[in-house]
Amino acid sequence: MSSSQTTCRPPASPGAPGRPYAPEPPPRRAGLGSRFARVWASAAATNAADGVRLAALPLLATALTRDPRLIAGLTVAGTLPWLLLSIPAGVLVDRVDRRSALLFTAAARAVVLGVVTLAVAGGHVTLPLLYLAAFLLGAGEVVFDNVAQTLVPSLVGAGALDRANARLHVSEVAGNDIAGPGLGGLLYAAAAAAPFALGTACYAGAAALVLRLDGTFRPARGAGPGISATAEMVEGVRWLRHQPVLRRLAWIAGAVMLLNSAATAVLVLFAKQDLGLGDAGYGALLSATMGGFLLGGAVAPRLRRHLPLNRALAAVIAVAATSQFAVGLTSRPVATAAALACGTAAFGTASILLVGVRQTLVPDRLLGRVNGLYRFCGLGAVPIGAALGGVLASAHGVRAPFLLGGAAMLVVAAAAARLPRGA
Repeated sequence: MSSSQTTCRPPASPGAPGRPYAPEPPPRRAGLGSRFARVWASAAATNAADGVRLAALPLLATALTRDPRLIAGLTVAGTLPWLLLSIPAGVLVDRVDRRSALLFTAAARAVVLGVVTLAVAGGHVTLPLLYLAAFLLGAGEVVFDNVAQTLVPSLVGAGALDRANARLHVSEVAGNDIAGPGLGGLLYAAAAAAPFALGTACYAGAAALVLRLDGTFRPARGAGPGISATAEMVEGVRWLRHQPVLRRLAWIAGAVMLLNSAATAVLVLFAKQDLGLGDAGYGALLSATMGGFLLGGAVAPRLRRHLPLNRALAAVIAVAATSQFAVGLTSRPVATAAALACGTAAFGTASILLVGVRQTLVPDRLLGRVNGLYRFCGLGAVPIGAALGGVLASAHGVRAPFLLGGAAMLVVAAAAARLPRGA
């Protein structure tokens, strides 16, 4: 069947009434299918680019200023799209061909980072340019990540969701959180423009992979004539409002992300001022600590099998709180890396648990919008937390966001424990 005639849809499953069927047989246990492999590879390439710039952009900013508020402002600019665009992006993902959305955002981010590369090489970098680039790259990330996550049920059978999500998680961690930041720090130490050039190539490669993705990936029930984007947005909000467990999980995710981002927004200053690390050392610290996400990927499925969701979430959030306290009380790089790794393992575990719940309970026609609402509550809290972290660090030192965040996160853990046991 030609790609123009194929509509890729997820199989019907309990808890998702009306979900359409997949046009091809479920993949064997040995693999998840070539179409998923292309989306997975494209996501891995973009995550590698994200990881490189995660280290390189703050390092470049510290060459222009050491003001904690201005450094945190870079995180605010890069994550503000999650607050402003998550819900509109969710509506978009439920209205357009999802393959086209992947292609456009990957190509657009290649162009934006290419401009930054030229500016760095020519010595014309300014903070406003970095803020603008961070915002545009973040906007592309909002759309790309939503689409990639929303596509998974359309590419694999319901019984393979955990495996597919785990693979996406591992590729995200490997590129965005482990190899990318370390490589970004090393490349920046060698030549300031090098990490941005590599990131540009990765985004372009991701676009090329999407070009080879066969099929039409429109939502099961697209918007018809007379149905406005606003009406579809309202429909998604109303649906989530009547799902008490999913609604409370969204707010818990938002609180955790706000508190975590308050600390990570000033991590580069903590690493340089309190730990005495250089540019390459900061990249290595990110790589070492983010390795905890791999542990989270391994722990999450086992934890969910043995514990109800409320107890599992409460446990991992409590671990994250403990890691925040530990970072705020140490001045040793190795101890800091170990504490941050424990925290990232907890965050990774929580993320996989929450994604699986959404993909199981949300109908395909609403999945993009509900994902957008979740990202609005969760990742939309990041710029607010980053701004708060910058203010706290400026007034009370760079340890304050870690110590205060750890205390507040214990309260969030208690709220998670009060979720219904059957969730």
